[in-house]
Amino acid sequence: MAAPKAVTFDNFGTLIDWEGEIQKEFSKILAKHGITGVDVKALQRHWENRQFDYIQEKYRPYKEVLKNTLPMAFNDFGYPFTEEDCIEFSESMGRWQPFADTKQALLELKKYTKIVLITNTDDAIIKESVKQIGVEFDEIITAEQAGAYKPSHKGFHLALERLGLDKSEVLWEI
Repeated sequence: MAAPKAVTFDNFGTLIDWEGEIQKEFSKILAKHGITGVDVKALQRHWENRQFDYIQEKYRPYKEVLKNTLPMAFNDFGYPFTEEDCIEFSESMGRWQPFADTKQALLELKKYTKIVLITNTDDAIIKESVKQIGVEFDEIITAEQAGAYKPSHKGFHLALERLGLDKSEVLWEI
């Protein structure tokens, strides 16, 4: 492959510390209810599976996904939560922090090619998240814009259309 004209990234888990930030949020909720010593990593992984199944049912705004799937996972483990906890969790995602090397790596890569986000989230969340990263992307494709979550290819097709590129000219990080 010749040097790509664009490189795509998923945001959460690739640029943003998805697992660590979810674990922090869950720990905060549990501590608020006096629960300590929990394997939050297991809870986070279980929640991921629940939310992945939930987003495959049909497209819903991602804040709704976050709000509705926290109770599923917490109930499965018998952990207490409130409606306020669900709302706070759904509002937290845009503030989740990037990995320490994210900004510098993207700035370096941007010298050579276009950088593109293709993310399973909504426009409002990604707008906040991009502020956390501190880098301007050449294009951002959200599940909200595509009307579908990955693994659907709708977001990838939308990226190609907006970039005016052939799929062979793009390095895809899924």
